[in-house]
Amino acid sequence: MTIPLNITSYDPVDLKASLIEFMSSTPEFKDYEYREGSTLNTILDILVRNTHYISYQANMNATESFLDSSQLRSSIVSHAQKLSYFPKSRTATTVNVSIHVTPSNINNDSSIRVDKGSTFLHRAGSVLYSFTNTDDIVLTRTIDGTFINQSAELKQGTLLTRNYFYDRNIQSVELLYPNMDTSTLKVFVSNGTAGVRTEYTLVKDITDVKPGSYVFYLSENHNGNYEIEFGKGVLGNEPSDMAQITIEFVNTELHHANGLTELFAAKPINGYSNIQVDVVGEGFGGAERATLDSIKFLAPRLYAAQNRAVIESDYQSIILREFPFIKAVRVWGGEKNDPPYYGRVMIAAIPQEGYIISDSVKRVIETSISKFNVTGIRPMLVDSTFIGLDLYIKYLYDNKATTATNEQIRTTITNTVNVYNEQRLGLFDFWYNNSELIRSIYDIPAITSVEIDKVLYVEVPVTLNVKRKYEFNFSNKIIPNTLAIRGELVFDLVATSTKVRDDGLGKVWLDITKYDITNSLEVGTIDYETGKVELDLLILSSDSDRIVVEVKTEDDNVYTSNNQVVEIEGIFVSPLDAKV
Repeated sequence: MTIPLNITSYDPVDLKASLIEFMSSTPEFKDYEYREGSTLNTILDILVRNTHYISYQANMNATESFLDSSQLRSSIVSHAQKLSYFPKSRTATTVNVSIHVTPSNINNDSSIRVDKGSTFLHRAGSVLYSFTNTDDIVLTRTIDGTFINQSAELKQGTLLTRNYFYDRNIQSVELLYPNMDTSTLKVFVSNGTAGVRTEYTLVKDITDVKPGSYVFYLSENHNGNYEIEFGKGVLGNEPSDMAQITIEFVNTELHHANGLTELFAAKPINGYSNIQVDVVGEGFGGAERATLDSIKFLAPRLYAAQNRAVIESDYQSIILREFPFIKAVRVWGGEKNDPPYYGRVMIAAIPQEGYIISDSVKRVIETSISKFNVTGIRPMLVDSTFIGLDLYIKYLYDNKATTATNEQIRTTITNTVNVYNEQRLGLFDFWYNNSELIRSIYDIPAITSVEIDKVLYVEVPVTLNVKRKYEFNFSNKIIPNTLAIRGELVFDLVATSTKVRDDGLGKVWLDITKYDITNSLEVGTIDYETGKVELDLLILSSDSDRIVVEVKTEDDNVYTSNNQVVEIEGIFVSPLDAKV
C-alpha cells in the first residue's frame, strides 16, 4: 500500500525521510537502496531543496500579507500606509529660546534678522551639539538699544536644501536622507523660466484638497527612503515636466540632546558678537524613527480614531503619533480623577528618558491635542507619579544540586529581578506581581525557598522654611505602624532627635526630643485602606530636594492607578539561616 506524503513538517531531514518512505511503498522503488551518492538520492536532495524553497516562499507570502504577522519593514509600512498612517521619521530635539543681542555701537536699526540655517551650539564635555532655525528670526529693538526675540524655536541638526527636477514619467521624488526630520520638510516648486517659486504643503486632510491645490504627499518606499508625490491634477496640482523641486529639511544628528538648558551662538549675528541665548524650559522631542512594533500598534488605532479625539484610546494614539519622544501615555476622564476635574480629560505621559515632562512641553502637547477635540472637553497633562519598591529577598538553596557559590546565587537572583523590572514594570497599567517574580526566582536551579519583604516609597519636592501640606498616594493598603521618612530633615533647630510615625489609628505624629523631653505633635493623617498620606510640616533644612515617605503594604502585589508607575529600585538579597 502506498504511504501518503507527510506534509506536516518542512524540515529538510523530515522531508527527505518522508519522500524515501513514500517511494519505498511504491512497487517500482520498494527494493531500492537510497544510499548517499546514488543518482536517486541526489534527485531526492534536489526535490527536498526545491520543496523547502517553495514552502519558505509560500510562508513569507502569507506572513507578509497581513500587518500583524509581517516581519519586513517594507511590508509593515505598506500595510500601515493603506490605513493612512505615515510612520514617524527621526525627530530633532526642539528647544525654545530667547535671543538677546547687544550692539557694540549706536545704530538706528529697528530690527535685525537671524537668517534661517544659522548655527547655535550646545557643549556637553568634548561633544558639540548643533542647532538651527528653520525660518528667519527677527529681533526687535528695545528702548535700551538691545535686540530681542523671546519666542524663537531651534531644531537640533543641520538645515539642508536640495534641488531636483520633476519627471512626469516617474511622478515621484525619492529623498535619500534616512536621518531627515520630515516634520521640518518644506517643498517649493519653480515652474518654467519665470522663476516663480510656489510652496507646496503636506496633505493632512484629503477632504480639503482640490485639483488645483498646491500640496504634496509623503510616503516611505520599499527601500526605506521617503518619497514626495504630487496630486496629478486630481488630488492636487501637478508640477510641469522638468520643473525644479526645492526641498528644505533638518538633517538630525546621531545623538539627541533632550534636556539641554544651555546654548550659544556659533557666529556673530549681523556683525554683533555680544549675544545671549537663554533656553526657555529645556530641549525636548528628539526621538528615533518609528519601530516596527510601534507601527503595528499605532496604525490600526489611528485609523479607528479617524484623526479626532473622542475616547481615551484616541488621545493615546494621537499623542504617540505626534510626539514620538513619548514612550507611554495614560488617559482617563477628569471625573475619575482625585480630586475630580469635570470637563477635562486627564493625560499622563512618560518620555523616553526619565518620568517627568517639563511644564513648557506639557503646554505644547495640550495645544496640539486640542486641535483634534470634537467636544468642549479640554486636555490637561499631569506628571506621572513614581512609586518606588525596595525588595528584601531571602532565599534557600540546595548546595548539592548546583556547583554555584552563594555569591553566584545571589547575583543570579539580582539579575532575575532586574530582568523582571525591565520587562514587567516602569510603564502605566503595569503592576508588581509578587507570585510571578517568585516563580521566576524558583526557575533558578537549586533554589528551594524564597521570601520577599517589600517597602514602598513615594517622594515629592520639598519646600524649606514654609509650612505646607505634602500628599502621598500609595494606592495600596498600608500596614499600620510602618510609616517613616527617609533622609535627614530638620524640624527643630535645637532638637536632639526627631521622628515621624503613624500611630496605627490613622494619625501621623512628629516626635521631637530636646532637653531630654519628647513632645509629640500631630502633623497629618494616614488612610490604611486607600494608601493616602497627608502631612502638614515645616521643614527647616534637608539633605535632599525631595521628601521621601516609606510604608509597608498589606498585599502581596503592588497596584497602580491613573498616572502612577511602579518600579523596583532597591534589591537586597541574603540567604536564610538554614541551608540543605
